[in-house]
Amino acid sequence: MLRNNRLTAETNKLVSSLYLARSEAVKRNLEVALCGSGDGEKCTGEWNKGWIVIADPADTEEILQDVRAPKELDIHSPVNAISFYGDGVSDVQNDASSIVLVNASFRRVVKVTQGGSVKSCRPAAGASDTCAQTP
Repeated sequence: MLRNNRLTAETNKLVSSLYLARSEAVKRNLEVALCGSGDGEKCTGEWNKGWIVIADPADTEEILQDVRAPKELDIHSPVNAISFYGDGVSDVQNDASSIVLVNASFRRVVKVTQGGSVKSCRPAAGASDTCAQTP
């Protein structure tokens, strides 16, 4: 139960970071990215070590948030970063990108759509790392 609670807490941190990135992009009217980061300063794609929220990643690279991941979690994603723009949409292709968090036998998937919405779910046992479709 403790592992499941820790995983839920880390999933909530990730979702909050995504909402921060999207709201800052709209507020500043510029690109803000959430990316895996090994050092807390640059986007390295190392999700297992943590993530950062970075404003204007192509220019000023202002770090808005740095979150270090606990060592017991395995965090992975097919993308190095997810960016949001001033209109609130993301750079996600094919309408969805996911970040997967694993702690022992527990899994959570955080999914972002091109429209900028964020969803987290607990995949069914034996299921792939996807959230069930909602009607």
